[in-house]
Amino acid sequence: MNWTNFAGLRAHPLTDPDDASLSVMQGADWMITVSGRAGADVTGVNVQNPDTGKDVTATVAGGVWSAWWPITADSRAHSGLFGDYGDEITITYRTADGASHTSSGYSDSGEPSEVGETVPPTLGSLAGWSALPGTYSASAADVEACLNSKDLAGVTSPVSPVLAETRGDFVTLMLAHEGSRAYCTLKDGRVQWSADLGAMTVDPPAAGEAFVTDGNGVDGKVAGTRISALRGVAGSDVVAVVVHLAEGKDVSATVENGVWQAWWPENEPAALSDDGGSTATPSAQAPAPAGMPTISYTTRDGVSHKAG
Repeated sequence: MNWTNFAGLRAHPLTDPDDASLSVMQGADWMITVSGRAGADVTGVNVQNPDTGKDVTATVAGGVWSAWWPITADSRAHSGLFGDYGDEITITYRTADGASHTSSGYSDSGEPSEVGETVPPTLGSLAGWSALPGTYSASAADVEACLNSKDLAGVTSPVSPVLAETRGDFVTLMLAHEGSRAYCTLKDGRVQWSADLGAMTVDPPAAGEAFVTDGNGVDGKVAGTRISALRGVAGSDVVAVVVHLAEGKDVSATVENGVWQAWWPENEPAALSDDGGSTATPSAQAPAPAGMPTISYTTRDGVSHKAG
């Protein structure tokens, strides 16, 4: 689950093609994500996990990199309370000339000003969006449009909708295919964004339990807006799930067929413009990492529960 503002990172690329920086560190109760920027000649990045002393291989693409690892309750990064944890993270990166380079702690090179703390997500503005979902029955045309989107090129039929909702002017589907899932949002019959979510590798919850399984973000075309989504599983007695953002803003999820899903526009300092470029903001403002939202759920007996 990665809430890094990659558009903000890309808006301020490194000028040295042989340089790499550690720019953003985020934590939750069970994992930590670290991300940064990579020069044009950087071919690979390894990140040392301070808990184990072992390297984690990062994904490098488009001038940025990211890696994550699980943590336990005794980790100094538990619940985002990093302390000196970030100072002990070391990155080793390779460049096209075959050389290996090492950097420790947050980068002091280039823009933007590095941010090492978790900032809760705040609700953004998107015309036609609603925090309350409506019921919807997916049509064959909806499914076909989703399968024709570029991000679902690898998804093959047969597929079946396991969840469908409206949020104002938007229609969102979760599709099941060969043990995996796909996610797609449409407006006026046209795909706005989509993602192949892969297999859900979690055990089914108890009847009265719900929890998060995954989430994703899309840099929006509305300046300053990011589209974030959160998904999970719900037991047979769970009738409602609510996602809690910063500033007391809530987004109601749709719960169907043992799964739940919600998405919302989220403020960020840089976003993609209509031509695919970036609307950069002053370096002191970018990139601001978004923290993890929390969820609560209601069971059939009317009792509200806070997910752990």
